[in-house]
Amino acid sequence: TSGSTGQPKGVTVTHRGLGNLIASERRTFGIGPGDRALLFASFSFDASVYDIFAALGCGAALVLAGRMERMPGPGLVRLLQEQRVTWAVVTPSALAAVPEAELPDLAILGVGSEACPPELVVRWAPGRRFFNLYGPTEMTVVCVTTEHGTEHGTAPGAPPIGRPILNSHALVLDRWMAPAPLGSEGELYLTGPGLARGYLGRPDLTAERFLPDSWSPAPGGRLYRTGDRVRLRPDGRIDYLGRLDQQVKVRGFRIELGEIEAALAACPGVREAAVLVREVRPGDRRLTGYIVSETVGEPELTSQSLRGQLEKRLPEHMVPSAFAFVESFPLTPSRKLDRRALARIEPGQGSGAGDRTDHVSPRTPVEEVLAGIWSEVLGVERVGVNDDFFALSGHSLLATQVVARVREAFGVELPLRRLFERATLGELAQEIDNLTHHGAASAAHDITPVPRDQPLPASFYQEFGYSLGNVAKNSIPLSLRVHGRLDVPALRRSLDALEVRHEALRTSLREMGGGLYLRITPPAGVPLPLIDLAGLPEERREELLVQLAAEHADHVFDLSNGPLFIAQLVRLAPEDHGLFLNIHHIVSDGWSIAVLNREMTILYNAFSHGRSSPLAPLPIQFADFAWWQRHIYAGETLAAQLAWWRQTLADPPPSPSLPIDLPRRAAFGPRSHVVETVAETETAAALRAIARASGCSLSMILLASSFALLHGYNEERDMIINTIFAARNRPELAGLVGLMMNTVPVRIDLSGNPSFRSLMLRVRDALLAAYAHQDVPFPRVMAEVLPGRKLDRNSLSAVNFNMLGFEEAAASVSAGESTALPGGLTLDPFSTALEVAKHEIAFTCRDYGKFIRCQLLGAADLFSPARLAEVGADLKALWERIADQPDEPLDRLLDGLR
Repeated sequence: TSGSTGQPKGVTVTHRGLGNLIASERRTFGIGPGDRALLFASFSFDASVYDIFAALGCGAALVLAGRMERMPGPGLVRLLQEQRVTWAVVTPSALAAVPEAELPDLAILGVGSEACPPELVVRWAPGRRFFNLYGPTEMTVVCVTTEHGTEHGTAPGAPPIGRPILNSHALVLDRWMAPAPLGSEGELYLTGPGLARGYLGRPDLTAERFLPDSWSPAPGGRLYRTGDRVRLRPDGRIDYLGRLDQQVKVRGFRIELGEIEAALAACPGVREAAVLVREVRPGDRRLTGYIVSETVGEPELTSQSLRGQLEKRLPEHMVPSAFAFVESFPLTPSRKLDRRALARIEPGQGSGAGDRTDHVSPRTPVEEVLAGIWSEVLGVERVGVNDDFFALSGHSLLATQVVARVREAFGVELPLRRLFERATLGELAQEIDNLTHHGAASAAHDITPVPRDQPLPASFYQEFGYSLGNVAKNSIPLSLRVHGRLDVPALRRSLDALEVRHEALRTSLREMGGGLYLRITPPAGVPLPLIDLAGLPEERREELLVQLAAEHADHVFDLSNGPLFIAQLVRLAPEDHGLFLNIHHIVSDGWSIAVLNREMTILYNAFSHGRSSPLAPLPIQFADFAWWQRHIYAGETLAAQLAWWRQTLADPPPSPSLPIDLPRRAAFGPRSHVVETVAETETAAALRAIARASGCSLSMILLASSFALLHGYNEERDMIINTIFAARNRPELAGLVGLMMNTVPVRIDLSGNPSFRSLMLRVRDALLAAYAHQDVPFPRVMAEVLPGRKLDRNSLSAVNFNMLGFEEAAASVSAGESTALPGGLTLDPFSTALEVAKHEIAFTCRDYGKFIRCQLLGAADLFSPARLAEVGADLKALWERIADQPDEPLDRLLDGLR
């Protein structure tokens, strides 16, 4: 069993004690040859002694199972049903994770090794005998028990641990070793046949915990001092109140925090270590390590590196779930560790060494939903594609909850062992993809570099964008105000390094033989012309800055000859600059801008400090993706996906619309009006919680609210909204610059006046189904659904919805948020011109972590600014109503907004 000195200690129990335990269980449970008992505990856990010998010693059959079969969840339920188990003892935390099911054979159920929450009694006691078992290893596993249930007078509010078993005795003594008054708190002391001889080879520790029994009339009697705080009830049963020392119970395992602290302190780079138990939610207790690290000559510590070292020294249940790095530990006035103050420091807070910085937001609907499930189950705020389930404090019991939630959200049976084998979010999402028959072809064909001595085709979406015509100005401009001492040579070097790194930045397009192909030129450096306005009056400088930014954003690109990535620098003062970047949309998308923003920051930091680039080489380039896309989605794979789209979009409804202010035209101009709506912190948190609780992502609840809003205006029940998918569902695509997004129609049936939560689930199912078939490019889908019709972005729906992840939102010009760079620099984006209207109405939602912002962009030829402002106000009001009452039917939620 665990030891506070950092060394586990052996407990020498006797055959006599085990024989007494078996006799007690025969009397208490009445089990015999007709029963079938489950071996639930692992062999390294003292409870296995109880399972094995209590069953075999009473003539019952012992049901053995593998680790995965015994994991709480559907597998355990099937095991209990198929093996017709009549008697089982499990930990309360495991039982809490078992789904409700018909278990007619399970007549006797016991819980032990940790405190039993009252809700478990209410849930599991009816219809069977339900027992709470208590006992330390030093008393041969179990020495106190009680039966719970309404027929036994148990109040669900506070289940006691019970009375001593056959021939055993329990005393509740105060600090002077006198009996504690009835109902008063004291320490529990135990004696009887189950008392162990002591600790193997540890006479000092044996003398400390095994004391002379002055209350026994027989000479030589001993008491075991448990360290548990208890009180004696009037009916003779005992209430457990907690511990007197650092020993804790986590997931049924008895743990001495000192043993973990000693293992942590032995890790290189750790100067001081402390471990506490945090209750993430009622009944969910997790270990947290607090670290003061060495700063001189030692490698940087991270949660990942510490966890790796501890896993070599400690069993899995003793490895902390999270770590917090602090400069020093808080102390009490007597200069001892202030554990209460330490507990107020959240994991991940503090200075010093830290965790991974390569966070990548979910890229696909499957990853979004899975991230929401992990966030809910693990109790963490943000989950990324590269995050490891077990590194985020996951364990086997929580894994079973994930499997159950995956089954509910995706309708697939995910084997529990897959979560252990593919523990990162991205890997597990790919597994779910494969189970839903999406990605089977792509999983079998890796994207590999192709020779550059042959024609390289453009991607499907590049071809579609090019075919629309008049695309020379379709770009993504970034206008930035740079405050601080700018290292211009480092900036130039950063831009040049990006051009070398990403072929897309030096790519143009050419038509050849009826097709569109990529023309990649060698790196030539990114020109960074400098315009110096420092000598002009301040008012004139500001005026010219805005003018120059607008001209740069309005640049007309030559798609055939390039360049399609340009930059310009304006000097306003020694520590005040304007930086303009512009990249054509045909070689980039919103995700690409986030990649450039992140990598430019990393490169500038390295070059400004005289270091080389720390970025690892890219395994593939955009041209390799375009080639792969052309070759993988052909033949049967393409035919199957197209057949699904033909069925889903058969007889498409008219495009949903908002009340317009001006006569509708066959085509509308490029001018647009923009309004922004914000879900503040409280509303945003409520929307996230509703989505997570329903197995949905944030983008799904926001898309559902867009459908609901349109329904409130036009009362249509069959609607299609075009959504934007990043189409980066493979890990090697996450770091590429290039146009990979795809427009994917989502069709929803709003009939029957559903509740909003029901609508959200319809949106989830439709979005996941569309995602499973999203590899077919939008123009191919339209050609199948609307054959013979001239295609544009509004062919099927004039309404567009796009959800930007945290990185994309942070990189957006309209984000309005300052970005800090090394050396004290800050970047402040500012808008220079109206955005181009590509749809009648577009919802662009951005996730900023604490709040959510939605930009409504409407065609100026159709909507007045006042009309869009009304729509934005209605959307904000709808969000607030959903946050308050998600189960209200749509007609009530929309009442007054129409």
